[in-house]
Formats: sequence, C-alpha cells, structure tokens
Amino acid sequence: MQEAEFRQLWSTNQNPDDMGFLALVREDLRTHEGLTAQGFWALFANRLGNWRMGIRWSLLRFPFSLLYKALAVWVHWTTRIELPYIAPCGRRVRIWHHGGCVLGARHIGDDVQIRHNVTLGLANHNDPIHAIPTIEERVILGAGCVVVGAITVGHDSVVAANAVVTQDVPPHTLVGGIPARVLKRLDEPAEPEPFPDLDPTPERVLAVVVNYQTTEVAKRCLASLAREKAAVPNLEVVVVENASGDDSAALLHEELERLGISSWARVVESETNLGFAGGNNLALRSALEGESPHDAYLLVNPDVELYGGALHEMLQVQAREPRASLVGPATELRRGTLAPNAFRYPCVMNAFSGGIQLGIVHRLLAKWDPRLPPQPHDHETDWISGGCMLIRHSVLEEVGLFDEEFFLYFEEVDLCRRARASGHACWYAHKARIYHEAGAATGMGHERRRAKRMPKWWFRSRRHYLKKHHGVLYLASCDLAFLMGRLTKRLIQLLTLRRTEDPERFLSDFTRHALLPSREG
Repeated sequence: MQEAEFRQLWSTNQNPDDMGFLALVREDLRTHEGLTAQGFWALFANRLGNWRMGIRWSLLRFPFSLLYKALAVWVHWTTRIELPYIAPCGRRVRIWHHGGCVLGARHIGDDVQIRHNVTLGLANHNDPIHAIPTIEERVILGAGCVVVGAITVGHDSVVAANAVVTQDVPPHTLVGGIPARVLKRLDEPAEPEPFPDLDPTPERVLAVVVNYQTTEVAKRCLASLAREKAAVPNLEVVVVENASGDDSAALLHEELERLGISSWARVVESETNLGFAGGNNLALRSALEGESPHDAYLLVNPDVELYGGALHEMLQVQAREPRASLVGPATELRRGTLAPNAFRYPCVMNAFSGGIQLGIVHRLLAKWDPRLPPQPHDHETDWISGGCMLIRHSVLEEVGLFDEEFFLYFEEVDLCRRARASGHACWYAHKARIYHEAGAATGMGHERRRAKRMPKWWFRSRRHYLKKHHGVLYLASCDLAFLMGRLTKRLIQLLTLRRTEDPERFLSDFTRHALLPSREG
C-alpha cells in the first residue's frame, strides 16, 4: 500500500465491519474481563476514534472528535498506553497491561494478545511506510518486545519476551532474541505422531497435485503423501507443474529425490497454465488411457497436508458405502479446528442469504445454507471441496473429466453434480483429516483486510455452472437475488456508518459480469 492510500484510510472508520460500535465495546469488555482493565480503556478510545471518522458530516463529527482527543489524553496519562486510532484493531484484542505500551501499527488483527511494555513501531508512528508494522491474527506479543519497521508479524505466531523484531515474522512461528530469529515452527508437532498401525489396502490409487508457484507448500503435501504409502502400498503420485514460469519443476524433482519417492512419484510439466480443471485433467487423462487403470484418484491441493491414515480412511469409507464414489475428509483451516467441507448446491435462496449476510436471514434460510457444519459421523452430501477429493475410477469413466470451461472455482461442484446425476454419491469422511492452508494456492487466504479484486475466473465459473445446470432464467434469478441481498447490506452499512469488507469493486464487477457476460475479461 502506498503512503497516500494509507493516509486516506485515516479518514474512514476502520473498526471491524461485522459488528457495530456498541457491540464491539461489549465484546472488548468481556475480553478484558471488566472496566478496571487498563487495556480496555485504551481500546475503547481507539474504537471511538475510528467510529467518529465514519460520520460523514464534519459538524456532527466535531464533538466526537473532541471527546476522542480528551479520552486519548486521559488514557495516556493514566495508563501509559498509546494506541492511536490510526492503528486499527480487530476483534478480541487483549492488552495485558502492567506498564507503558506504545502501539503504532498499520493493523492489529483478531485475537491478538499484547503483554506489558510492548512497543510497536518507531517513536514517530505517523510514518506509515518506514515505521509501523502489521500484526496479523492470533499473534501473541511477549512482555517488553519491540517490533519496528514496515514489517508483518504473521498469523498464529509468538514473539518472545524482550525480543527485538526488525524483519517479517513467518506465520506459525516462535521468534525471540536480539535481533529476533525463528526459534520454532508452531504448526508442526514437536514430536510427530507415529503413523497409525493400519492394515494395508489393496487399491491402486493415483494422487494428483497441481502446482502453480506453490513449491514450498507442496513439499509438505508431498511429505504427507509419502507417509500414506505405508497404509496404501499401491499409491502413486503425479505432480503437474502448471507452467509456474520459474524453477518449480527442478525444485519438485529435487524434493521427490530427497523424500526417496521418485520411483513411484513423478513430475509432469504443462506448457501453459491450464488452471485447476485442466491441470488435473492432464494427469487423469493420461492415467485413464493407460493399460492398467487405477481403482481411485486422489486430487489434492499443494497447500494440503494429510494427517496420518487420511487416505486409508477415505478408501475404507468407499469400501463400506457402495455409492460413496466421491469422498472428502474433515478439514482444518486452523490447526485443531474443523471447517465445513460438506456443501449444498448453489440456489436462489442461498444466493440471497450470501448476498445480505445477516445473521437473522441466515437463521431463517438455514436449511439452504451452502455450508454444512462438520459432523461427528460419515454422511452423504451434495458436494465436497476439490482441495482433497477421492474419486472412484468408475465416476470418471461414466461422467468424464473436469469441464475445462471452469479455469478455477466451481469445477468440483459441477463434477459432483454430474456424478450424482449418474447414480454416484458424495460422502464426508469424518475420521479422515487434513490441514488446508487455505489460500496458499490461490493467494486469497488468511487475509482479514479488504481483499483485492475478485478474479474474473470466479465470475465466469459461477456463471458457467448456473447456466449449465439450471439455464439462463435461473442464472438471472440467482444474480438478482444476490444483488438484492448485497444492495440491502450496503444500505445497512451506509446507515450504520460501516465500511464494506467486499473485495475492491466487487459489486460493480458482479453487476458487469451478470449484465455484460460477453465483455468479461
């Protein structure tokens, strides 16, 4: 972000979008466990300073500006905490205060914990380019630590007490020392759990990994597939290098050699970026044309790590359930926390609900909600994510490969729908578990702040899916329902002085793709 853009944000309300001012204050009060917590009052002043910037008319804003300035001075004098409104804070930020804090930041994410005597940024916190850092979600800042410069402290990381941080902190790490360095990875068990003692399965399985500029995260994926070989001895792996335009192919070959799996894993290079559907089809088409077909195909994103025995369990579900031709595992987007991986098909009702995104509407339309909460048992569902999907050979024989009109997004929804129409079923395997570093493969994950423009592939794929399976009139109905919901949400945001969290130009892009599909691009 350039300095001019950064300074422009100071004239807007940068409080979290999903709660009003009073609801935020109540949540902050619960987080700090009472009015006597000094950190609560520092955060209250910060919230007030941001809220008043959402008042459009300067005359109405003026008295609240006076109140904010007086409160900020009082907080600084009584608590020795300096937290200006230009350091926007996410939800459930906890300031454990027992001494002075100087907290200048471009952004402090959700669930951040700040211990006493923490310093963020240089003395001049008004220098947005060279002085102040970004603190992502779920970071713990130890007592007396100093974080300086326009750097990022990655999500789910810990800065040790008295550390001096002068460069980016990777997500899921513990850093300490002067200057700080990475002491430990927090997303990897200190002692890897032993692979479960499982009876080997006889099925021949081909795992397909499509890589596009994700070589580093793909290494962890390949290591997890290498472990599955003990329980699925007839496992093979194909990595499709999807024209990354760098040295990914050579690095992937080296990784296969390092893991000792090059005898049953190989890299296939594509001349062009074929997208998710085309990249998978490249490997699947070759396998289906082979003399000895596989029993099943595991499609797995490069940013996915299989926990021990996950593939074995998905195969067991297919063995127990004759119709379970497509199986997806329980999925963690954060370590230890399950996220939905069983879904309902897109329809008019959840298009409206997804557009307005209001709790009361979601509750009224709950039976159409596209995301099913994770269940503690195996069950059938409409569709499962293509991030990790086990497909029987018979499915691809009967319904064909992915529709390559879907470059990215909706391709697995289409395949699941075609499979179900042919008598197959999609199943959720609750005992099979994976960790999915969502967004590492697409660059759209783990980011609380407002996203860049939604890629045109999403609009194109959504349109193609609805038109293909429901026709033009139903597509128009879904577009209209979504736009009605989203315009209602925007009106509510305007009346309650909240800013939108949509990707840049999302509403205009959605409208353009809906009304002028021939001019997409």
